[in-house]
Amino acid sequence: MPLKPFSPIPWALALCLLGAHASAQTSTDYAGAVERIPNQSQSGVRHGGTYHVVSGTWTRGNAQSALFGPDVIYCNTAGSGYFSSLAGPGGVSSGAEIVDEGIIPARGNAEFPLADRASYTVNCFEIGYCNLGAGGTGGWEINFYESYDPCTPPPAMPTASISAPGLPMGGCWTIAIDLSGGQEFELLGEGGGGPGTDVGPHFGWSYRFIGTSFGSAGFFLTGDPANTNPPGFPNGGTGTYYGPPSLCGGGSTGLGTEDSFFVAGTFNQCVTGSYNSSTTCGLTSTPFSSWHMEMYAEPGPGNLPVGNPYCMTNPNSTGVASALALTGSSSATDNNVLLQATLPPSSFGLFLTSLTQDFIPNAMGSAGNLCLGGTIGFFSSPGQVRNSGLDGILLLDTQLSAWDLAAIPDGMTSYAAAAGLSTNFQCWHRDIVNGAASSNFTNAVSVNWTP
Repeated sequence: MPLKPFSPIPWALALCLLGAHASAQTSTDYAGAVERIPNQSQSGVRHGGTYHVVSGTWTRGNAQSALFGPDVIYCNTAGSGYFSSLAGPGGVSSGAEIVDEGIIPARGNAEFPLADRASYTVNCFEIGYCNLGAGGTGGWEINFYESYDPCTPPPAMPTASISAPGLPMGGCWTIAIDLSGGQEFELLGEGGGGPGTDVGPHFGWSYRFIGTSFGSAGFFLTGDPANTNPPGFPNGGTGTYYGPPSLCGGGSTGLGTEDSFFVAGTFNQCVTGSYNSSTTCGLTSTPFSSWHMEMYAEPGPGNLPVGNPYCMTNPNSTGVASALALTGSSSATDNNVLLQATLPPSSFGLFLTSLTQDFIPNAMGSAGNLCLGGTIGFFSSPGQVRNSGLDGILLLDTQLSAWDLAAIPDGMTSYAAAAGLSTNFQCWHRDIVNGAASSNFTNAVSVNWTP
């Protein structure tokens, strides 16, 4: 009986059917889509070198010989010892697009304070696959989607589409796909919305077989969030520039990778896992339903502080003081400043600015101190008044077009940052004191603009 669209298919059933060689027209055959990597471990995997997309040429040997990176921004490489197959080319469903998901944090993410940019220039990625065919050709098409809702059909147009034909066959391989020289592409952090927004935080990536071989072929099944992360660390993100090393020498679990994937095309099917973790970093008893992918990007600016904090603050309802910090660049022409306020959870906040400093205790009946004087500008345009959410973080980022150094609020008008000018910033937020509605202020930060 044909599968119904979007019904989940557990990998536990697939493991009972290893080696099945039947048609993909029934639900049983469709689920029987995994095989063990030769030698039943990652020791059966060879590094095939680096494929340079622009020139169509190869650099043999370890991928680090190619000029890419240097930042690892996504790392889903913890092997399970299995790859997808369906006992035929492409894995899972021959010729279909298989879509997985992940998260790359934007700067300002409280869980990943080392994340230093809103946008990433991807210049290389590594794939891992088996192609056991002895004849014909190998190769894969890889698509990337900037904003993606996990386990749903991908957007109609990918952010980037990379074709890598003629890849090695007759075994299992990791291959670096070098995009430098014209194939680099941009991915916005956290799905394009950044922390504290309602935009879905995931990016999507997919693979599709474009070879002609007739042996089993498919990507490595990877990922084990229970085993690769240090205690207390968020789920995934190890092995990257913004996260700590993985606990497992054999790889990491990508940030935001879920135990599911989507098969686009004829089946239009969400496939979910039934994952049982081992207690060590060894092979898992049931493969995690995600795929091998490691992504590299050009270096970011660093999470550099901007400006000088000033002004005394009073504790908010949590017992600590609300805080304002600016990062990015003090250059007026860079237009690269992130306003980040740490507030009580789920409180609305409004960023303020002025060319003048002052000190007004309990301003406007608040429990805090206003540190701005003269004409005060309010960041009150649509989308600028926000809630701090469960993590208590409020952000406005020029890199995400939330505001602009060319139009800093100044009463009813605005002005542009310029070398020699000094601008002061503060955040005013709602709060509850002794059960009554109130408000408070963060400290203030003064920025002396440079050219």
